[in-house]
Amino acid sequence: ASANGTTWNAASTQKVQRLLAADRYYLYAFDSTQILATTDLNTWATNGMRYMNLLPDQYISSTSYNTRTNDNLQVDILAGVSSQQTNHAVVWYKIAAKEQASNQQWDCITVSANNPYPLPVLQNLTIFHYNDALYALGGDNKRFYKSEDNGITWKEMTEYQFPPVALIPNKPVSVAVSGEHVIMIQTNNEGSVTMWKGKINKLK
Repeated sequence: ASANGTTWNAASTQKVQRLLAADRYYLYAFDSTQILATTDLNTWATNGMRYMNLLPDQYISSTSYNTRTNDNLQVDILAGVSSQQTNHAVVWYKIAAKEQASNQQWDCITVSANNPYPLPVLQNLTIFHYNDALYALGGDNKRFYKSEDNGITWKEMTEYQFPPVALIPNKPVSVAVSGEHVIMIQTNNEGSVTMWKGKINKLK
């Protein structure tokens, strides 16, 4: 932790293998056996133990947003690539609440034969929430995949004129949502940073 960005001190003694996600209430991490959640970096509680072999270990991306019915509850979506599942990316889901009684455990969205639209394996995957839907970008950066059911099914999006055609294939893209706009940032092969800003015109 740092108060000035120059001097840093250890903020926690908890050992973790990798960070996974964060929402309004918690920070989530994997300690090699389970998912842990913390509000203060001092107290850590178990927040997921099933399907640990399907946690993403590459290109981890996450997003959180309010549920449609309760602003005090947040939907958390975690996605990435797992070395144990090479046919498609893995997507995880939970409802987060400040009160422990309503705070769900993380769980993997299993892909059955009845679901022909899993999230594809994408290098440098990034996901974000915009216009009441989830979007995923990665790989050649030429197309978005869209989910309107909280990450269960993903379909290639064809109705909008983005992502920008100038995006460099197979390089990471950072995405942020600011009001009506999607902001995309990428570093080119020369080390310069390029930024794009766009929106869906129907938004008011």
